[in-house]
Amino acid sequence: MDGKPARVAVVDDGNKYGAIRLSIAHHDFWGVNTAGGAVGAALWVRVADNITDDESFAQFTGRFTDARATADVRPEGLQIDVEGVEGPLALASSAPYMGALKIEPPHTRAILELDGEDIGRSLLSKLEPIRSHQVRVADSPVIHVKSATGTAWEAEEGLMTPPMDIGEDDAAFGSQYVWTPGEKGQRGGGSGKIAWRLSFEQAGTYYLWARVLAPTPEDDSFLVRVASRDADIVDLADWHTGTHEDWQWAAVSLAQSPGATPLVMPAGEVTLELRTREDGTRVDRLLITPDPDEKPN
Repeated sequence: MDGKPARVAVVDDGNKYGAIRLSIAHHDFWGVNTAGGAVGAALWVRVADNITDDESFAQFTGRFTDARATADVRPEGLQIDVEGVEGPLALASSAPYMGALKIEPPHTRAILELDGEDIGRSLLSKLEPIRSHQVRVADSPVIHVKSATGTAWEAEEGLMTPPMDIGEDDAAFGSQYVWTPGEKGQRGGGSGKIAWRLSFEQAGTYYLWARVLAPTPEDDSFLVRVASRDADIVDLADWHTGTHEDWQWAAVSLAQSPGATPLVMPAGEVTLELRTREDGTRVDRLLITPDPDEKPN
């Protein structure tokens, strides 16, 4: 808050569960300003139930207060470790803080979980159109990412969801590109997306570029999501490509951070998605590289 204390409020919403809400304001607008790359705040909240007397509550708060915790805070990122009652707790992230690099214990990815088993996923996988979509995903190509040099691929190699579509342009690689059709200069959104399966031979930090055509300020952005089977690496972040009236390479810069945003990728398969934020924004080709100084041409 520009050096001023953050605004903190405990709010009683009057809900039927008797729950109250803790709100901490760390910015004055929608979206977090990460241009400075500074850490804002980290909180540990412990919740318990079935506490029926003062002695039980005193034991609960005592364990909370006595738990050992360490925080390693640097300009490039942070890691917090806490001694939990049932095992260690840890959280790590790096600037511009688009997602967690490490969460311990890991969050469940289950749709509907019963006794540790994701029964929701198996139930849904038997229904249409989810069953057909899973077949399409399994049949889609896998892009193998090298660990020593950049790896490029055509945008149309991904798995598209309408209204995202393939367009024709002789100036594009292979004369094709991907977009959600829209009138130039008229702001519009949509629900389309395209996804690529990337397989990393080695874990590490990578940088993403895309060859785009974004003719006006109303046609120059996507939403980006990156996920492994176990975690969201980037949980649906805005990417403002900048205005490009002809085909140009642009760094995938999330949350308006300068240059290509560093993406910490695990070894193995990861899904990269571009979703429609403004229709009319076009993408032709992509490149991912471990070299922060590599610029495609």
